Amino acid sequence: MADGERQLVFLERNGEPIRVAAGDAIEGLYRVDSVSVSSVVFTYLPLGVTQTLAIPAPN
Repeated sequence: MADGERQLVFLERNGEPIRVAAGDAIEGLYRVDSVSVSSVVFTYLPLGVTQTLAIPAPN
């Protein structure tokens, strides 16, 4: 989903839906580094660890 020029993705955190884009922080624990058609890249801020969430291609 796009919001103007920002690519958005919907996630679930603690059972609640959230909408995020690159640069957003999630509860001060994660930063969304990038959002693309195929993945979302996060940094877990307390440890500085990067994680990638793959987005499957639609059938």
